[in-house]
Amino acid sequence: MEAIAHERNDRLILEEFLNTPLVKQVLARSLRNIDSERGTILVEKLMWKDPEVMLALLSSLPHVINYTVNVIAAFGEQARDKFSPPLLKEFLASVMSEVDTQRIKECAVVYAALAKDLWDASPELQEKMKASLHTLIESVPELKAIAIDMALREGPPLIGRGITAGARAVNSLNERDPQAVSRFVRGVFENVDPNEFRNATHVIAEAFLDQKPPLISWTWQLIVRRFRRKRTR
Repeated sequence: MEAIAHERNDRLILEEFLNTPLVKQVLARSLRNIDSERGTILVEKLMWKDPEVMLALLSSLPHVINYTVNVIAAFGEQARDKFSPPLLKEFLASVMSEVDTQRIKECAVVYAALAKDLWDASPELQEKMKASLHTLIESVPELKAIAIDMALREGPPLIGRGITAGARAVNSLNERDPQAVSRFVRGVFENVDPNEFRNATHVIAEAFLDQKPPLISWTWQLIVRRFRRKRTR
């Protein structure tokens, strides 16, 4: 009870402190004047001048991550409850206009490479992350519903642009080296066991035919439906 009382008092003091106009101005001005380039210098000094400090910070990462996740979740809940989507859109657009997008790209490349190294070196981590992701999706129906809704709305254009980008890359590669795609496909088939592939296709085809699908009637119905749709247009 005493700990709860102390926490409540600390919260009230913090609220009163943050409600002071002068504090708000100082806080906003200080945050805006942060030199982003000094972040790189700070990390270099921590890592090379005093590794113990860096290790101590890394050991506290789980607590920092948990705290950050709680802050982000609470901010999202409050922002959605208090502000309209158009207002949030304008605010985020204003924020993003001042963000160093080039540095974000560089950061994404660095962490993608780091994640790949860790992923390749940690088979047990792969299984744990896959299981955690599956559990998260299955245990939160709202998240699954939102993901499905976004996939249905945003998936087609993304897939279409992805296919176009892939086709453009293949065409560009073929212009630079006409034999590159052929070598790639040949390398794939050279590593496929023909007997296993043939047997697998037979198993799949037989399993499909075991269901006695009405292929002829299905094909005829499809042709009739397509013909009717063309006539009604």
